[in-house]
Amino acid sequence: INNSWFTLGAGTTTVDFNRTSGMSLLDNTDYTLFFKENYKKFYRRDFLQLTTGRDLVNGLNLNLTVDYSDNSPLINHSTFTFFDDKSKHLQPNVPLNNTMSAWQLDPHQTLAARMILEYTPHHRYSIRYNTKNYAESKYPTYSISYIGAFSGILGSDARYDLVKLGMRQNIKFGIDDHFSYSINAGTFLNSSKMYFEDFQHFNTQSIVYATSSTENSYRLLPYYEYSTQKSFLEGHINWQTRKLILKQLPILKNSNLSEYFFVNYLSTPQLKNYMETGYGLKNVFMLLNLEAVSGFENGKFRSAGFRLSMNLK
Repeated sequence: INNSWFTLGAGTTTVDFNRTSGMSLLDNTDYTLFFKENYKKFYRRDFLQLTTGRDLVNGLNLNLTVDYSDNSPLINHSTFTFFDDKSKHLQPNVPLNNTMSAWQLDPHQTLAARMILEYTPHHRYSIRYNTKNYAESKYPTYSISYIGAFSGILGSDARYDLVKLGMRQNIKFGIDDHFSYSINAGTFLNSSKMYFEDFQHFNTQSIVYATSSTENSYRLLPYYEYSTQKSFLEGHINWQTRKLILKQLPILKNSNLSEYFFVNYLSTPQLKNYMETGYGLKNVFMLLNLEAVSGFENGKFRSAGFRLSMNLK
């Protein structure tokens, strides 16, 4: 049995320039209203999107998307915050990136296509109500994807070609004990006319407190600054266990705490060999995650910090 699906969507929405990752909308709203710090930047997107997918053979899945959008810049129309801190000012709705040109925020139309091919060896599944449901796999998932925009068709302005390769895996050893990793590499074969939302953006969450998961995110990198229209290599490693360091102490041995260790890596033409390493505690008071993280660039210390997040997963 082979699963197939088809979706058609259309609408008008306000979206982040980084549409796939980054801090949550709730976190951005909290920081804006309480601390006068607006991190996310938005634009208007009117779109028509067609998506279809099929598992070609067991474990081999193909997804195709065609998307036409009319994109427009937005400006801030309100400066309201709960506390009027005179030492701070809300920032304009313009992302900061040294490689971006001013015209890459201009109004434009984009006709884009995306193809993602994923393969998981020996992927087990079950069938219920004539529907194929994949189980969690003990093998890695490999992916290749292509994203392209085509100018001169239906008034489309953008023209670029992006190819990405990826591999990810999650290995479980027991209750609350697992190891996961993901690696992604990509390059723009053609970037003759790209707008800022077409850049390769990364999962940066450089805030002290978050209400959402920070797994596979860069805790110390600023938003948008290292988004690229060139080549990139990123990797994430996470190891969570109930018995690492502090759980060896008798007073904590029977608690619900879990410990985790993570490493994040990123290399772009603007940021060479950047690495974050961190240690964290999960389920503090059954709800919170606490972590300490350090950042290094080309082997040299760059920054450090502490992070607090809510364990809502």
